Amino acid sequence: MNALTKLLVLALGYSSSSAFAEVLGGPIFNAATGHAYFILTANTWTNSEAEAMRLGGHLVTINDAAEQDWIYSTFSRYAGEWKNLWIGLTDAASEGTFYWASGEPVTFSYWDQGEPKNSGGTEHYAELTYTRLRQWNDAPNS
Repeated sequence: MNALTKLLVLALGYSSSSAFAEVLGGPIFNAATGHAYFILTANTWTNSEAEAMRLGGHLVTINDAAEQDWIYSTFSRYAGEWKNLWIGLTDAASEGTFYWASGEPVTFSYWDQGEPKNSGGTEHYAELTYTRLRQWNDAPNS
């Protein structure tokens, strides 16, 4: 994989007996960005990021509304079933300070109203939700 590869991960199920998520599909290319995307089986955010790194990338970094819309329309109903999707945004290192796992700067966000809220003090990982008008939610790792 080249440095432009981005990975997209399902967020259903959150838990798995596997230390890694598994590739469900891809690479799928976005002609507008030139990036390749993979979709992985449901797992925790950290296990999904570990698999993304093993494949040579990171969980997806979303830099603008056009990429957000393309990801949503391409993957939220992958294989005919609605899915929440992990994205590479987290504040696990410092509550309230979100950063992309890829190390890219945070230049775009699309949080749902009232998010991120860190409910219960355990929501440190961002997901793109199909139920919240394509917006983002912070969720627990497991």
